[in-house]
Amino acid sequence: MSSRGPLTIETLLDGTYPDMSGPETVTLTGGEWARDVTLTSGGSTRTYHESVRAFGSALGDLDDTDGVVVLGYNGGGTGTFMRLIPVLNEAGQLTPGALSALGDRISVRALEVTASGTVVVDALMHGIGDGLCCPTLPLRTEWQLHGSQLKWLDPEVCAGRCADSIGPRANP
Repeated sequence: MSSRGPLTIETLLDGTYPDMSGPETVTLTGGEWARDVTLTSGGSTRTYHESVRAFGSALGDLDDTDGVVVLGYNGGGTGTFMRLIPVLNEAGQLTPGALSALGDRISVRALEVTASGTVVVDALMHGIGDGLCCPTLPLRTEWQLHGSQLKWLDPEVCAGRCADSIGPRANP
């Protein structure tokens, strides 16, 4: 992204973000990106979509509005891996932070940045016994910015309730 100016929905929808599968970046157009790639195991399409966003002023510089987006990544299989990414506005310079894993096929219903800078994710996660297609466990997780990455504050909220496909354990 590394653009200048105010952070708006449009700048998030057309932003440049870290590629989940390597060191490259991807630039969304209208919140989407797709590319056909040839893998040794056969053809594949890598796609991204920006599904949910929130704004707040407490993630970084309190004088500027920062943002958070949820990006979904499909590398050609059945999974869609959801990632949480802060977008920091440092004196008008917009910079995406590091990716944080939410999980495979998580359904994010709402995203909020509180006055204290906590990012709250309201989502349907996979409960124990849920099929990967169909998460049913309503879960509210809280994240805090550490450096340029959002860290899950209470992974124990999942203890005995969540499948291994969510949170920091959910890497493709």
